[in-house]
Amino acid sequence: MDLKTTDSSSNTAFTALHFSYHAKYGVNVSFRSSLISESELRVIQGKNAPTDIHPHLLRRTEEKKTNTSQFHVYTSADMRRYPEPYKLLCIALEDTLEYIASKTITRLPDFFQGLAGEIDIVPLYDSTPGRPFRSIVINLNCATLAHKDQQDQKGCIVLVISSCSGGELCFFEPKLVLEMFNGDFVAFPSRCYTHFNLHYQGIRSSLVLHSDKDGESYKKDGNGWVHNDFIL
Repeated sequence: MDLKTTDSSSNTAFTALHFSYHAKYGVNVSFRSSLISESELRVIQGKNAPTDIHPHLLRRTEEKKTNTSQFHVYTSADMRRYPEPYKLLCIALEDTLEYIASKTITRLPDFFQGLAGEIDIVPLYDSTPGRPFRSIVINLNCATLAHKDQQDQKGCIVLVISSCSGGELCFFEPKLVLEMFNGDFVAFPSRCYTHFNLHYQGIRSSLVLHSDKDGESYKKDGNGWVHNDFIL
């Protein structure tokens, strides 16, 4: 994708690519088993699903599609849709992202405590560059509106990739405005701080490392599937 010089005050749309490992489904969903007759239909919750029935044989009681691939850790749609660009991204930025993640964890060990254990839930111990974070988000020519990332596990790291004027990163609660240049990165509590960008002129992109908060639940008991006879 070729990025063009942009004036974000006249165009706020931007492209975001999410290369992530998710572990946020399989909780509090009603199921029935295809092995049970209609007269014996049982409505159950993900946390107390029958242990002797394979999860792939369970179906939602509502008239909705059952996506069994989302019962456990799975890759994001963008990771499946763009495997080659993701592979090239890993090759090009692996050392840089590992350095950024390592430096941040060293400086803020208490804030990001527990993330290292969550990355081990990924199948075959695969992971994105920048362990122990499980997600990379690429924002292309972006100026975000004010928001909090409620699904983040505590916080995130933002790496600026830009050639522009403006585009400062702002935090509402602490009343901070950060003038960030190409190659600068910052870690902050994205769940707590309302953050946004000022308008910019030029090319402004960012790379974000983060983990979803649902990984903590999955690490604890597999979102309720840990006792199933067919789950290792």
